[in-house]
Amino acid sequence: MEKKKLYWRKLDDQGKIYSLSVNKRDTSIFRLSVVLTGKIEKNILKQAVILALKKYQAFKVKMRKGLFWYYFEENLKEPVIFEENEFPFQKLNTEENNKYLFKVSYFENKINIEYFHTLTDGNNGTEFFKEIICRYIELKYLHTSSEIKEEEIVEDSENSYTKNYKQKHINSYNPPKAYLIKGEELEIGKVGINHFNIDLEQLKKCAKQYDCTLSEYLVSIIVYSIYEANYKPNNGKKPINVCVPINLKKYFPSETISNFVSYMVVSINLKNNQEYNLEDIIKLVKKEFEKKLQIEKVVETMSANGKIVNNIFVRLVPLMLKKVLVVTGSLSVKRQFTTTFSNIGKIEFDNKYKEYIENFFMVMAPDWAEKIRCGVCSYNNQMLVTFGTLLNGSSIEIKFKEFLEKNSIDFNIEGNGVNIITKGEWVYMEILKLVKPVKEYEEQVMNYREEFWKNNETSLDGCAGLEDVKYYDEWIDFDNRLASKYGESFVPSNVYLAIRKADNKLVGIIDLRLRLSEFLLNFGGNIGYSVAPSERRKGYAKEMLRLGLIKCKETGLEKVLLTCDKNNIGSAKTIKYNGGILENEIPDTVHLSKSGIIQRYWIKL
Repeated sequence: MEKKKLYWRKLDDQGKIYSLSVNKRDTSIFRLSVVLTGKIEKNILKQAVILALKKYQAFKVKMRKGLFWYYFEENLKEPVIFEENEFPFQKLNTEENNKYLFKVSYFENKINIEYFHTLTDGNNGTEFFKEIICRYIELKYLHTSSEIKEEEIVEDSENSYTKNYKQKHINSYNPPKAYLIKGEELEIGKVGINHFNIDLEQLKKCAKQYDCTLSEYLVSIIVYSIYEANYKPNNGKKPINVCVPINLKKYFPSETISNFVSYMVVSINLKNNQEYNLEDIIKLVKKEFEKKLQIEKVVETMSANGKIVNNIFVRLVPLMLKKVLVVTGSLSVKRQFTTTFSNIGKIEFDNKYKEYIENFFMVMAPDWAEKIRCGVCSYNNQMLVTFGTLLNGSSIEIKFKEFLEKNSIDFNIEGNGVNIITKGEWVYMEILKLVKPVKEYEEQVMNYREEFWKNNETSLDGCAGLEDVKYYDEWIDFDNRLASKYGESFVPSNVYLAIRKADNKLVGIIDLRLRLSEFLLNFGGNIGYSVAPSERRKGYAKEMLRLGLIKCKETGLEKVLLTCDKNNIGSAKTIKYNGGILENEIPDTVHLSKSGIIQRYWIKL
């Protein structure tokens, strides 16, 4: 039987560069995320992705190695759907995803897609992601999903760069080396994420006062935040250069669903002996936008990659040597940018989908040179500004926050708890796992107790009497020790350590009691837990309780009781978030609370 000949196509000019320059320090990945109203169902999500690929067949490819260039080949396998359990922007392991150049993951009510930039750009990647979202909503909520018509299929045979490349246009502008943001970096593999959900109308009103566009205004605020938080304290001398991607479909006819973007460099040269306010920086930014967005400048920059990939010498160099040359050259190019600001514009859905969509984000992967990057879009009258950072600290984001507060612009903050800005609730989580206490965690458990004591906290909730023992081995002998202590009131329980998967760190302890004594029925409940003082306000309690409820259900329990001090608003929120229904409030006759009132909540499993 004759083997079917697989469809293949060349990479676009930008894709060729990305395919050669990727490395551990620069993964060339960007992420889009949507937050829906209900928890994500993996099987339905996979069906949605498969349906979306039937329409957007340009994404149903894998990358193969040729003699001179990489190329795309049709991928006959199905993509894998992952539950999110690591930090974003890890280098794509295509082997674990059947060699696809995108990765779809989910957590709670959030769907993510990460793209290797070789495949597509932010604007075109958004179209494919929107198709996945719509198909998912149709399957889960609307209980319908129409077949893809032949005329709807999106195949990509066009390299829009080559189509519009003008050899006579030479990119004469070579940006100066930029100021690189300084600061202690997070551990390798960690990325800090902070989303700002900003009132769009209020932001527009402020931008209008300076007669500038939203992008000009936001770039100005970001430059000003870098200037105040990092540039001035470190006596910066080089210009703050912001790389701003340009959607070339606004300038040239194009049918591509691959990359078709260029960029401009907004270069803000600040003198050391001069103080700058926001108004000064807005004037400089507006001048740069006006100059760099002229069609002649856009064509020059667009032609730069064409000049490289169409050079006869470059074309004839074998692939492996090309890779060495491009990686070496990219090190110099990277030093031209302080940060990147990428605005993919307004995200729109038909009305039948809107009620199921809460939010939409774009996140840019930071790298060794651009230690912080900013992705922007707008949805549902909100401007979503998202910072991704490798820095251990959030001084730039805090300056950005302070500016919004100063100008009375309404906003909320959501993030992954790596660099905390104290406002709002967290969307992302550093994913946890519950494990039984074993010898491996002995030192961490004893240090956990010490941290409480140093914080003047002598009672460790949900720790099965950790405060009463001298040694770890004594502590983990739960049944014998606690049965001896409580006698007939003893209730068997399962104690788990909440371990952060990213770095195997103990962040909390949870105790799941398998039945209720009279005391527990009134005051203690089925579940007790605590979070390390240094790891609080990161959403870990919510996640610990969620995982704990799964464990309870596995034991055959149908409902569980949780209690808290009436004044402990945070604990009450955690319980309610996980489905807790308040049954009543009772006087605290055993003196466990500060308020003197115990709230009793039931959660059905």
